[in-house]
Amino acid sequence: MRVDGTDGLIVDRHRIKVSLKSFGSYSRYNAAAAAAAAWAMGIDPDTIRRGLEAHTPGMLRQESLPHPSGAALVVDAYNANPASMRASIEAFCDEFKTRPKTLVLGDMKELGPASAKFHRELGEWLAGLDLKAVYLAGPEMQAAGAALSAAKPRFTVQHGTDAKAFAAALKGRLSAPDAVLFKASRAMKLEELAKAI
Repeated sequence: MRVDGTDGLIVDRHRIKVSLKSFGSYSRYNAAAAAAAAWAMGIDPDTIRRGLEAHTPGMLRQESLPHPSGAALVVDAYNANPASMRASIEAFCDEFKTRPKTLVLGDMKELGPASAKFHRELGEWLAGLDLKAVYLAGPEMQAAGAALSAAKPRFTVQHGTDAKAFAAALKGRLSAPDAVLFKASRAMKLEELAKAI
């Protein structure tokens, strides 16, 4: 079995066109693994397709929230670590490549003594992305903000200890083409901000 682009799987020479409700390469690989397990259990390709298409990401995992402006809000704030943060941002940027993108990121918790290093590396990496705005919440994200500002001096980065402080600024800046990703460790509760705006 292999992943075939973004819209299909090949299971033992059977091509299955699938429309997933989640995005990103990691979602496609998870779908491929589920399809392989189902195939090994003797489930037919059409039933596999229907099962994959019926799957909805869990709460706070690429959860889409409606917004009155028509902006796309994506809450992926179940948890965060350096690898999942980058994977989520890459998937989001790929999914919404033609739209203005805003990131609302919160601390990646439980990283121990290397926390400042991981947050700084995130900020440096963010500097290479095509983004409309970046909002960083929490004391650990200060290192990311400093690194992003140093690497991209003319880009405005908002930082605050509490994400709720961004509500007014975000409300005033959202319009129909915008896409906003909320990503942080669970303790940051970024979904509360997403629902407040």
